[in-house]
Parts: sequence; structure tokens; C-alpha cells
Amino acid sequence: MRDVQLSLVPVARAEGCAKAIVKGACRGERYVTEPAWFRVTQLWMMFCPEVVEWICKLLFVTSPGTSPREAASKKIQDLTGAKKVLYPETIQLPELKSD
Repeated sequence: MRDVQLSLVPVARAEGCAKAIVKGACRGERYVTEPAWFRVTQLWMMFCPEVVEWICKLLFVTSPGTSPREAASKKIQDLTGAKKVLYPETIQLPELKSD
């Protein structure tokens, strides 16, 4: 289920994000966006919310009665092997380990 929810969204390590946030706070920045590429997403949401909503529906929503694993984003991820590029090695396993 994790792969369905994350699908084509790049994942960063929490340690790296935390360091960037602390650095920004130490520089006196009032707003820190980490990862930096997310700023573009915020602009799209501000100026073209309908486009973002349409893309999300296209990629993530399945028809009633269909498994979430059949979402277009999951299929794209599986076909292209994007998981190896977008996910850190620590979460590239098929499912999370449970203790």
C-alpha cells in the first residue's frame, strides 16, 4: 500500500530534511521548504489548482471496486523502474519490515 500512496513522489531521508530545516531556521528564514523542488508544486497549487487536481485524479484515483494497486501512478512506477531512482535504498523493499 505504501508504494501506491507514494508512487511517483520522490522520497528523501528524514535526516537530510531535518538538517536543511535547522540550517534554514539558523539563517533566520521564516519559511523553509524541503525539498526545494516542492516550491514549484506550491506555485502550481496557487495558480492552477484545477490542473493539479485533475493530474492527481488521473494518477491516483481508481474506479469503484478496483484495487488501489491498479492506479496509473503505480503502473507507471512498476513499468519504468522509477522506484530505484525516487526512493532511498532503505525503503526499496516490497513491503516495510515489522518488528
